[in-house]
Amino acid sequence: MGVRLVAFLAALIVATCAPSDQTGNQVSVIAGTIYVTGNEPFTRLALQAEDGTAYILKCEKDLEGMLGQSQGKKFVVRFSNLEHLPEGPVITVISAKPIPK
Repeated sequence: MGVRLVAFLAALIVATCAPSDQTGNQVSVIAGTIYVTGNEPFTRLALQAEDGTAYILKCEKDLEGMLGQSQGKKFVVRFSNLEHLPEGPVITVISAKPIPK
């Protein structure tokens, strides 16, 4: 178990060192649990970070589908943009990787 934690932290550090994506936007990394928020038909994918902050996820359809099927699972998400909207913080997701148990 300790080896997995060290490998995860090393991957997280490497990912945070990446200065920008292909469009030149700053890239950040956050870990948390995927869930769906809102009421039908106005649901949105979200991530609850380990500090309790909830972020609405904006991502491409294929990634959205994969994350939608992963509710309740922990992921590390790379994102390029953070917007503060009335409904809460919204992040533009570049990629997401599950965190092993």
